[in-house]
Amino acid sequence: MKIPDAQVLFNKSLKVIVIILTMFIIMVLAVGLLQTLYEIKEFLFKRPIGQSFNVIVVDILTFLVIIELFRGFIAYFEVHRFRLSTMIDPAIVS
Repeated sequence: MKIPDAQVLFNKSLKVIVIILTMFIIMVLAVGLLQTLYEIKEFLFKRPIGQSFNVIVVDILTFLVIIELFRGFIAYFEVHRFRLSTMIDPAIVS
C-alpha cells in the first residue's frame, strides 16, 4: 500500500476543514438572520420608528457584511486567491 505524500494529505484535510467551516458559517448566518428578523419585529412594534430605524439599518448592514466575507472565504478556497473587490466592499460598508 502506497503512503500518500504530504501535499495530497494536506489538500484532503484542508477540504474537510473547509467543509466543516462552511457548515458552521451557514448555521451562524441562519441564526443571525433569525435574530435580526426577531429584533426588527421587536423594534417595529415596541418603539417609535425613528428610534428603531438606526438599529435596524445597522443590523441589516452587519448581516450583509458577514455574507460578503463568507463569499470571499468560499471564493478563496475555490480559486486559491483573494479577489480584492470582495474584500473591499465589506470594508467600505463597515
